[in-house]
Amino acid sequence: KSWLGPSLAWCFGVLAMTGIWTTLGIWLDQPCLWMAAVSAIDLGLILRFTGVGAGWPRFSGIVIGTLLISISSQWLIAANAFGLVMGLLPLESIQMVGQVLVWEFTRLRIETHELAYLLAATFIAWFLGLRQQK
Repeated sequence: KSWLGPSLAWCFGVLAMTGIWTTLGIWLDQPCLWMAAVSAIDLGLILRFTGVGAGWPRFSGIVIGTLLISISSQWLIAANAFGLVMGLLPLESIQMVGQVLVWEFTRLRIETHELAYLLAATFIAWFLGLRQQK
């Protein structure tokens, strides 16, 4: 089987969910960690419908994709917030903020109970990735 189709679908899924999460985070002015669960479901369905069999490849794709979406979305949300304060365009502020600034900005905005969404995303990745279909 070809790996090109599932890989392209996975890349488009990651980019699309990053855009959706970032847009919601900026619009609601929140980190929106519940989107981690939505991202895991989206990637799981994308990989399943493109023919990736249940097992470690699908599980790894869901976990890595959700992690990439989470980190890049929080980076873009923080960059937008700091760019607004400094009078920069979003593309300029993305290059100026560093990882320490993004981490502190995100850490201060996340409430403790919202970390359960990351645990839910891991469970969803297990359920959609490693569980065999009957």
